[in-house]
Amino acid sequence: MNQLGAFALIVGGLAAIWATIRGLQAWQANNPKFTRQAQMGIYGAFGAVTLAVLLLLYQLVTNNFVNEYVASYTSRALPLYYKLSALWAGQAGSLLLWLWLITIFAVIFIARHRDDYPELMPVMVAVFGFTALLFFGLTIFVTSPFETLNFLPRDGNGMNPLLQNWGMIIHPPLLYLGYVGWTVPFAFLISALVTKNLKSNWLKQARPWTIMAWLFLALGNLIGAQWAYVELGWGGYWAWDPVENASLMPWLLATAFVHSQIMQERRGLFKFWNASLLLFTFLFSIFGTYLTRSGVLQSVHAFGDSQMGPYFLVFMGIVLFGGIGLIISRRKELSAVNEVQSVVSREGTVLLSNIFFTAMTLTVLWGTMYPLTSRWFFGASRTVDISYFNDLNVPLGIFILFLTGIGPLIAWRKAKKSNFVRHFSVPIAAGVAMVIVLALFGITELYPLLTFGLAAFVFIGIIQEFLKGTLATMARTEKNAFQSLVILLGSARRRYGGYIIHLGVVMIFIGIAGSSAYNVEKEVKLAPGESLTLNNYKLTYADFESSQNALKWSGVAVLDVEKNGKYVGQIRPEKAKFFKSEQPMSEVALRMTLSEDLYVVLGGFDENRNIWLTVRINPLINWMWIGGIFLILGTVIALFPETDKTQPQKKKQRALRDLDVETLISELSELEIDYAEGKIDASDYHEEYEAYSDVDPWIKNAAIARAKQNGNGHSPATVDNDSILYCSSCGVELPVDARFCSHCGEQMQA
Repeated sequence: MNQLGAFALIVGGLAAIWATIRGLQAWQANNPKFTRQAQMGIYGAFGAVTLAVLLLLYQLVTNNFVNEYVASYTSRALPLYYKLSALWAGQAGSLLLWLWLITIFAVIFIARHRDDYPELMPVMVAVFGFTALLFFGLTIFVTSPFETLNFLPRDGNGMNPLLQNWGMIIHPPLLYLGYVGWTVPFAFLISALVTKNLKSNWLKQARPWTIMAWLFLALGNLIGAQWAYVELGWGGYWAWDPVENASLMPWLLATAFVHSQIMQERRGLFKFWNASLLLFTFLFSIFGTYLTRSGVLQSVHAFGDSQMGPYFLVFMGIVLFGGIGLIISRRKELSAVNEVQSVVSREGTVLLSNIFFTAMTLTVLWGTMYPLTSRWFFGASRTVDISYFNDLNVPLGIFILFLTGIGPLIAWRKAKKSNFVRHFSVPIAAGVAMVIVLALFGITELYPLLTFGLAAFVFIGIIQEFLKGTLATMARTEKNAFQSLVILLGSARRRYGGYIIHLGVVMIFIGIAGSSAYNVEKEVKLAPGESLTLNNYKLTYADFESSQNALKWSGVAVLDVEKNGKYVGQIRPEKAKFFKSEQPMSEVALRMTLSEDLYVVLGGFDENRNIWLTVRINPLINWMWIGGIFLILGTVIALFPETDKTQPQKKKQRALRDLDVETLISELSELEIDYAEGKIDASDYHEEYEAYSDVDPWIKNAAIARAKQNGNGHSPATVDNDSILYCSSCGVELPVDARFCSHCGEQMQA
């Protein structure tokens, strides 16, 4: 079985080589037959890796301890769900999962777009194959999951107790999905650069993959923080550990790219910057894997020393220098169609946010790599204190929160005083009021005060946008508030899905500020019957219980909890001794509410059942996890803005449209919406519109239709009544009661 698994990886590696070479040949010869053959190579690689994964999973579940990997990370007593998650518990298995996910993403993409993007597809297949080759090389030559022992152990070593948590089942796969997910946008980028097909809207076609990868990275980081919070017992959730930072850095760059991508789609801005940003987002995804597995830095999360560092360095070098060379060679094609007219505009806020996200990434990178760079330059390894990360990144984060509130409200191109008065008055008032109220209650620390005030500013600004849109939709459709909200979300999913994501970000900031600035902690020794008080809590040591199962022996302290003099229940912190490990483990006990967590750790006990406790109160921390739910909800809404299941005859995918046309339609529709919503005045509107006097009428008509669909119910400036209906895709004038465009098949929205 292990020989079959190793053979499957070799076959898969050969298939990946075939896909890479044949893809490049298909591009050079412009031969669709070669493209099909390259795609079949990817299918072959996927089949081979899938067989290898199934063989390893079977051995994990059936306790085949002759397999070295199985013996190292499982035991007979380990529950089934942990045996399955042992696939990514070790170095070799996690790399196999990485490889499997690459082939899954590639196969899904090829299956959905087999006949699409004829110019881009050959190079994209070659990129998929080349990326997979890195992990084939690692799993075949460096750390195979199918190595065998020369004896059969009676039992395995079991899983590290730190990994025996529900987070082990979810957190690593989410991060891997986030890392691997950037392979598809990266393949789009390289294929567009190689083929010089940079005027097509490849960026728009890559957007769903971009958003999914961004979400997986965000959730992976958030769930990882929650896992650390409940498992490590120190009361925090982010220690600026090298491996934590390795997953944060690509997310920061990805967040910058997600925003600047919109600027390129709608206004033709930041083309060169976006290409560079996407290149480095993918590169940092590989870099994060390198830090985790190469052994160059020490971390509680790392897999230890290995011989795979050179493989990663060679791959990253090819990606870095090859990507930079391509971008520089295509700098003329990557020149912007427009310019940022004013910093005081939506484009300006995105530009500033990109600067801050990049600054945070560089700050984290320098602090993470300092032990290594100091060894190179000073001959001894030095580290930076956690205060380095906090002192530099907290103010940058606060600036980003500020821009999060400005972006949705400010006008495109340049904002006027009337725009500020109309759209910012209420949110600013809310933010100032929040600061005053908190100051009156004694909260005077600068950073928390700024964070809570800006959170109110952003929150009210977003709610204001939802309220305006819902009321306008109610007036136009005569539907109730809920129905109008649903119509609003359906007509501009990307915009309002983004607003919901921003609400989630606000909640995460609130959780970070509250739990970081206002936590309190107390360490105490208690005898049975004794009590401790912390703030408005009183904990009484009621009993001590012990239990045992096949995995561990546990001692549990039973504590009665009172809050404000009222009994609210019991809390049961635990100290466990796993039979397969010499290290005792603390299982945190939590009492969770929206306002705070009561966090209790049993540090130890003696033969007289005296216990040592660490009790901590973490205010507002659960808003972080709630914010994660909003990230998911907003992403789901924003992900597929043009999904249409009512047209079974509609083609799977339209041909790529010239980006300049899409840019013009988007620019004109945003201009119409800005004027209708009062973000620019009449003189600015007419001055801006004059620049489009030579644009084809059908483009103007499509922009009008899109503005009517995506605006807050206002009529575009160039339409005097609602008796004219245009298709938002091709601009053809239609009967007012038309459900579909007779020219292109686009569905008309109500």
